[in-house]
Amino acid sequence: MLPVGDINYQPGVDPLVNIPIYFWSQTPSRFTALVPILDVVVYVNLTPTFTWSYGDGGFEVSRFAGSPYPIGPITHTYKKAGSYLVNLKITWTGTWSVNGVTTPINGNAITQSISTNLDVVSAQARFIQ
Repeated sequence: MLPVGDINYQPGVDPLVNIPIYFWSQTPSRFTALVPILDVVVYVNLTPTFTWSYGDGGFEVSRFAGSPYPIGPITHTYKKAGSYLVNLKITWTGTWSVNGVTTPINGNAITQSISTNLDVVSAQARFIQ
């Protein structure tokens, strides 16, 4: 029932060592739903927190999903070429309401985890006379 999370990055082909890579998810910044349970309607209102793990020991936690270049706030720069497993954990928090009574959703029970492989390459040096 939750929106499906995803990982996007730019540049999408051959990201380079020592050049920032922009990351983002198209996960919405708010999720609301009406859930009928028997004869009762439960109203659910959730917001995500994004935890990015870049596969080289670096990580970042944000309330924002990020965006592409040039305004993307979620970037990471790799120092060595290689294949990295990038993981995005989305933790949903919020409230649920029944008959006008609103209750917080406690803990980190609502999570999604998405992974993708990212190959970072070194740029070849070229000397031109």
